[in-house]
Amino acid sequence: MRTFILILSLAALTACARYTEEEAEAYCAQQAGELGECIDDDGIAECEASYLRCGERMLILESCPVGFSCR
Repeated sequence: MRTFILILSLAALTACARYTEEEAEAYCAQQAGELGECIDDDGIAECEASYLRCGERMLILESCPVGFSCR
């Protein structure tokens, strides 16, 4: 029974940690300004998808074009 409650609690915490598309767009627009030619429209779309998946755990890989990952 305790394990079941713990799993439900973790699921609720995970659900609360979601990021909005507006947050992703704002964050990636700011990053695009700083990254210049190393990020294009496809890179911005990848950034937004990664931000929605990873949130503040998203890493921007230092390459040109840039890549994205979760830590």
